[in-house]
Amino acid sequence: MQNGKYFKENQEFVEVFQPLDRITRFMMAPLLLVVSLIAAYYGVPYPLKQVLTIFIIYALYTAITSWMIKKGYLPAHIAFFCRLLVSCIIVAAFTYYTGGPASFMPIVYVVVSMLAALTLPFWGFLGVLTMSSLCYLVELGLEVYGFLPQVIIFKEFVPRELYLQSNYLRIVTPVEFIVAISISVLAYNVASLLREREKKLTVLNAQLMVRDQIITAAQENLRKLITNSIDGIVVVDEKGVVRFANPAAEVIFSKTPGKLIGEKLECPARAGEVFNLKVHDKAGVERIVELRMVEIEWEGELALLTHLRDITESKREEKALKEISEMKSDFVSTASHELRTPLAVIRESVSIVLDEISGKVNQKQKRLLSIAVNNISRLTRLIDNLLDISKIESHSNLLVLKTMDIIKVAKEIVKEWDGEALEKNIKLTLAQYPKKPLWVKADPDKLIQIFDNLISNALKFTRNRGKITINVFDKENEAEVEIIDTGCGIAPSDMPKLFEKFEQLNHDPETGNKGTGLGLAITKGLLAKHGGRIGVESKLGQGTKFTFILPKAAQKT
Repeated sequence: MQNGKYFKENQEFVEVFQPLDRITRFMMAPLLLVVSLIAAYYGVPYPLKQVLTIFIIYALYTAITSWMIKKGYLPAHIAFFCRLLVSCIIVAAFTYYTGGPASFMPIVYVVVSMLAALTLPFWGFLGVLTMSSLCYLVELGLEVYGFLPQVIIFKEFVPRELYLQSNYLRIVTPVEFIVAISISVLAYNVASLLREREKKLTVLNAQLMVRDQIITAAQENLRKLITNSIDGIVVVDEKGVVRFANPAAEVIFSKTPGKLIGEKLECPARAGEVFNLKVHDKAGVERIVELRMVEIEWEGELALLTHLRDITESKREEKALKEISEMKSDFVSTASHELRTPLAVIRESVSIVLDEISGKVNQKQKRLLSIAVNNISRLTRLIDNLLDISKIESHSNLLVLKTMDIIKVAKEIVKEWDGEALEKNIKLTLAQYPKKPLWVKADPDKLIQIFDNLISNALKFTRNRGKITINVFDKENEAEVEIIDTGCGIAPSDMPKLFEKFEQLNHDPETGNKGTGLGLAITKGLLAKHGGRIGVESKLGQGTKFTFILPKAAQKT
C-alpha cells in the first residue's frame, strides 16, 4: 500500500476530522488535571488509579493508530473518525469516575459538537452530535439507576441530599442536554450561513480575478495601441499641462522622448470640438495638426484626452484638388461658351439649306442635312448641360425664384411631351394630383428642366407600348412628384452611382438608347439648390420610380 494514499484521496474529510480529534484528546488531560486538583483540594475520594489506567490505554491507542496512518496501514479518514468515536467513549469513562453529570468532562461533548457544527457538513455534524448525545445519555441512565459512584466534587454548590434526588437529575440534566444541543444546532446554522457566504465570496473573488485579468489585458493592449499609434495621443490637465504623450505626439511637436511631459499646450479647442493647430517641425517647416479633445478622468482628476493627426499632406492634396476642380469648371464654362456661338451659326446655316432658301436640294441631301441638324441639337444640349453642371459646382446663384403652381407646370409638361410619347407608342398621363393649386417657390425654367430631364429619361428607357405615369401629392410642408415608368429598370449594383456625372448605365438593348450621363446629376443639383431632394426605386426589367420633393410656398395672393 502506497504511503498516504487514503490521506490524499480523502483530504477534505481528514482536514475536518483531524482537528476535532486533536481538540478532543488535548482537552481531556487539562480537564482531568483540574478534576484531580479539585478532588484533592476538597479531600474527596478520587479513583485516580482507574483514571490513569484509562488515560494510558487511550494514549497507547492513539500512538498505535498514528503509526498505522503514517505507514499507510490504516486509511486516515477512517482512523480519525474512529479515534473521535473512541474519544467520546473515553470521555464517558472519565465522566463515570469523576462525578457523572456533575463532572467537568461532559463539556468536551459540547465543545466537540460546536466545533463540528462550525467545520463539518451536515452529515458530519449530525454524526458527531449523535455520538456525543448517546454517550451522555448512557451516563445519565447509569446515574439514574445508581451505577455511578457517588463522588460529589461540587458539594459546596450542590448539596449531597439534593444531588441524590432523582428530581434534580430529571430536571437539570435534560435541560443541560437540550441547551447543549440547541447551542450546537445554532452554531451549525450560523456556520452554514458563513459557509454559504464564503462560497459566494469565493465565486465573487474568482470573477473579480477574471475581470482583473481582462482589465489588465485590455490595459496592456490599449497601452500598446497608444504607444504604436501613428496619431499623437496627449493627456492635458485642466491647466493645459501635458501629463502624458505617446511617441507620435513627441514627433509632431519635435520633442525628444519624455520632454513633452510637463509643458503647457496652448490650444483654444474645447472638448468635443475639432481644431487645426499650426506647428513647426525641426526643419522649421509649418505643419497643420488636427486636434480632437474628449474629457476623461486621469489619475483621479479631470483631464482632456487630445487626439493629434498631421493633416498637412491631406490639406495640400485637398487644396490641389480644389484648384484642379476650379480649373476644370473654368475650362468647361469657357469652352462651352466658345462652342455655343459656332454651333448656332452652323445650325442656322444648315437650316437655311434644309429649308431650300438657298436653292433646291434632293431627298438624299435633305436626309443628310436632317441628321446634321439632329446632331447639332444633341451637341447643343450637351453644351448646355455642361454649363449647368459648371454653374452648380461653382455655387453661383443661378435661380430666379417665383411662387408657382407645380400642378399647372406638370399639366403643361405632359402636353409638351405627349406628342413624342405617342410617336413611341408610350402612354404618358398625369394620374393623381390635388384639385387645388399646390404652390412652390422655384425657378420656372429650372423646374421645367427638372421635369424634362426625368420624363426624357423615362421615354429613353421605356419600351414600345409602355407607360409613364406622373403623380403629384400634397405632403404637409412639401410637394412630392412621382414619375413612374415601365421601362427596363436599374440594376441594384448601378443604384449608388446613378446621380454621378458622366455615368452611363447599362441601357436596354431593345430601346437602343443611351444618355449623356449628365441629366440626373443636373436634376439632383438643381433640386438641392431649391432646398429639395430626389430619390429612386427600381426593379430590373419592371420599371423605375423617381420621386422629387420641393418645399411648399405660402399661397400666392
